[in-house]
Amino acid sequence: MSNNSSNNSSNNSNNKVIVRIHFMRGDEVKFISHLDIMRTFGRAMRRTGIPVAYSQGFNPQPVIVFGLPLAVGVTSLAEYADIELTEAINPTALKNALNKELPAGLRILDAAFINDRKNIMSLVYMASYEIFVYVEKNEIINKGEVIIDKMNENKDEIIYKIKKLLRKDMITVVKEGKKGTKEINIKPLIVDLEIKFMDDLNVIKEKNDNRKIYKITAMLRAGGEANLKPDLLISAINKHTDLSLKIIRIHRTGLFINKDGVLEKPM
Repeated sequence: MSNNSSNNSSNNSNNKVIVRIHFMRGDEVKFISHLDIMRTFGRAMRRTGIPVAYSQGFNPQPVIVFGLPLAVGVTSLAEYADIELTEAINPTALKNALNKELPAGLRILDAAFINDRKNIMSLVYMASYEIFVYVEKNEIINKGEVIIDKMNENKDEIIYKIKKLLRKDMITVVKEGKKGTKEINIKPLIVDLEIKFMDDLNVIKEKNDNRKIYKITAMLRAGGEANLKPDLLISAINKHTDLSLKIIRIHRTGLFINKDGVLEKPM
């Protein structure tokens, strides 16, 4: 791959050459773990001959930092990673070379030099999602002598219950972590949330069995300081309402960084 010395001025203050990539993760690779995604990028870089920097130690690995790893089963149009190089190359050439080697479902949309002292992972502050859900079939709840079939509940009533929950000052849920479980208040982590009934089911690729489908569009805090995953959000909704929402599909639509107090896209 040809060198592009004119881009050397784009190096950061530590004289490291960092290229940030923006890529998508489609249905073809949504069940691949984050570790396997890292390995896939590593193999692709080796095959292209890109002058990627390697870590020190017994088992050197390409120096690549991902923004906010996706859970298995989630698709995304907003994945980012920082790749450290040993010399400057044309970012577009890097993008094109990697796209020839990456499998279906992984595609780099853009690439550019960055000058940030902090890597993408440390900058992530917020993420936006589309969460497609349905009310569990045959969910029956006793309310005195009344039996309610949740599948036939009025769609406006379901939307109302979720909006009513969001007006509360506190929405607690049990979160599992490396040090065990603890109850947290996720209300401050929900920046924005909208829900609507899906009239057009063609957007749902998965089999839906004529269920009533709802799309939740959510902007959630993300990153090391505060992070709310979409599945935990749905768990909290189920806990604080008499609904039993089941996730069909989660799709990340955006990732945002906090740069000197300003919220913006990573590139």
